[in-house]
Amino acid sequence: MTFVLPALSIPCVVPFPGHVVHLHIFEPRYRRLVQDVIQSASHESLLFQGVRKLVTPRRSAWGSITDVLSSNGALYEPAAVGGRGRLSVCKKFGDGRFLVSIEVLERVELIREQCQVPYPRLLCQPRKDPDLTETAEVQAFLQLKKEIVEAALKLLAAQERSNSRGEPGRWLRLEPERFCFEVLKCFTLEKTEAQKLLEDFDPIRRSSCLLGWLQESLVAADTRETAADKDLEPSLSPPQPAQKESDNVVVFPGRFRLPPLAPS
Repeated sequence: MTFVLPALSIPCVVPFPGHVVHLHIFEPRYRRLVQDVIQSASHESLLFQGVRKLVTPRRSAWGSITDVLSSNGALYEPAAVGGRGRLSVCKKFGDGRFLVSIEVLERVELIREQCQVPYPRLLCQPRKDPDLTETAEVQAFLQLKKEIVEAALKLLAAQERSNSRGEPGRWLRLEPERFCFEVLKCFTLEKTEAQKLLEDFDPIRRSSCLLGWLQESLVAADTRETAADKDLEPSLSPPQPAQKESDNVVVFPGRFRLPPLAPS
């Protein structure tokens, strides 16, 4: 089954199934997209994707709120796999901007671009993991699942964070298609690594990658704790640059966050 969906291609977000992403929509083309989606009979459905690379940069710097609301930003080549999402409008401003949330329902694979005007529309198809049918595969996945839950709980404890988004028992009951993505609600991966997990349709390989990342993070946390116990400067990795916000939308973690704009 294939279908055509209006598409939001966002460079700073990877749409994991089951996750909810909050966005501030202010570009003309994406304001039009939101307006059309909520007025359509598609049950407020759209395609939400990360990107591969920049295709066309923004023409000029935004200097005022008028510039922001009247000109589109950069164009990006969409990633090969994204998510079909359900759009909800949290707030609409008088100038046409939206605060929205998108619940990612399932992974979809890009087939081809249908059009770019007035906003991107892409032909895509649902894509799921193949079933684990061999006994050895099922046993391997169950063992990985157990090790991932143990490592995730240890890492949350090391970070002094409570596991408020899921309990070990619920995680262990999840099907292979959802398991890794549910665990990742508690953590943040680097965007490139996150996109690799999204595009991996082998649940055993995907789970192995996640377990490796959790184990590496635990080693790093233990190293910092040991250094602190010795009253030494913690051996930290180089500071990561601040996440560059998309020219198209602004992601707000936990609460709405508007972009700083120069006065008109």
